[in-house]
Amino acid sequence: MGEQLEALFVEVVEPTGVVFVDPYVATGDHTGCAPAAERWTAGHVPDDGFAYHPTALGQEVMAAMIAEALGD
Repeated sequence: MGEQLEALFVEVVEPTGVVFVDPYVATGDHTGCAPAAERWTAGHVPDDGFAYHPTALGQEVMAAMIAEALGD
């Protein structure tokens, strides 16, 4: 489902010129199934944050990706 949403976001944003930060293009498995030290998203039973939401690491990485996209 996440991949389908990502594809839809890319499709909708592409013709608008809006800056879209896409975490799906990052290499590696950062899902809830990845080792805890590499997870950007918590799984069903979270050990960091809330189920199916960004972990602390995920929030840090996304913030850095956004800052880079904005040229900061």
